[in-house]
Amino acid sequence: MENQKVMQFVEDIVKEEIRKGNVVKNRDVLSMLPEVIDALHINKKEIRSSIEQCPGSLLKNALNVIGIQVIKKDTVLEMAESHAERWITLNPREFKAIVQRISQKLYELESQANQKYDEEKKSRDELFDKYEELERKYNQLKRDAEINEKLIAERIQYILSLKGKDAVSDSEQLIELLKDLSIDVYWDCSNVPLTDGEMFTEYVIEDEALVGTKPCLVRNGIVYVKGLRLIKK
Repeated sequence: MENQKVMQFVEDIVKEEIRKGNVVKNRDVLSMLPEVIDALHINKKEIRSSIEQCPGSLLKNALNVIGIQVIKKDTVLEMAESHAERWITLNPREFKAIVQRISQKLYELESQANQKYDEEKKSRDELFDKYEELERKYNQLKRDAEINEKLIAERIQYILSLKGKDAVSDSEQLIELLKDLSIDVYWDCSNVPLTDGEMFTEYVIEDEALVGTKPCLVRNGIVYVKGLRLIKK
């Protein structure tokens, strides 16, 4: 089989294997096989050197048959190119089988890599789902805690309003409880960088029995529960 025909045959076999679609990521590896075959060459110099060491008329005639000419009294040998190409042959069936084995191995490697990727992705997805679930539960617990804290603070604010500003000793434990929640109690806007309007809502009423003040609760410098003033008209 001539070199050109060999290369064409090799390329056709490789293209046929690629078209099967079994090998995807590594199909470039298969595409390189024709380059491997194309890199095979006859070492004419080595063959010529070996033959020159055993000259003779009988050998000369035999060499002429296979395309090698003896020139200048058996000292120089010339190999005809067309005959030299015949020295390398390619068994189509064996080569096709080799390409298929290579393709199968690449397919197995890809399958293993894909399986490993899928398993790792599944594991990552499961971990992410667990993380999201834990985060959801945490956020829900945090919201519930914030709501409960607000309810506790509002309840203490109401109790303090019943005791009044001057009932310091009676209110001491309640105020300490609020401090444990980082909440400070203010009956007016003195000694705090907030305006009276920010801290209190004021209503004018007619019933003197309802007159009173709910203190403003401040947390980290921000109004947490706004105070309330009910004043007589």
